[in-house]
Amino acid sequence: MEELRSLRVITLVDNDVWEKGLASSWGLSFYLEAQTEDKQHKVLMDTSGSSDALFGNASKLCVDFSALEALFISHWHSDHCGSLGHVLPLLKLATLVYVPSLSLYGFRTIVEAEDSQRSVPSLQSS
Repeated sequence: MEELRSLRVITLVDNDVWEKGLASSWGLSFYLEAQTEDKQHKVLMDTSGSSDALFGNASKLCVDFSALEALFISHWHSDHCGSLGHVLPLLKLATLVYVPSLSLYGFRTIVEAEDSQRSVPSLQSS
């Protein structure tokens, strides 16, 4: 596994506004940039329940959903996955999308990358 050089976490949506000019909404969405020695991975964790807050804040924070390598949904509560249907059309076909399994024991991939050798190492949730 490649060594992680840096990790940048941007809160796109939360119940509280953390920066003047951003919108808040019930729910959660994080944008992650993980830098390894030779590659930057861009991942969205959860989509919040408000597409208006998500897209407005993403625009103000210069987050480009079409550049995502993966999208990860932590669980099926609407305040974490409610905007999923609005985000999916913006993703490239090769973007990996992880959603909770119907099983209690793990996650499943709902969108497979065209290049099956491509993956996001150690993408896990508790």
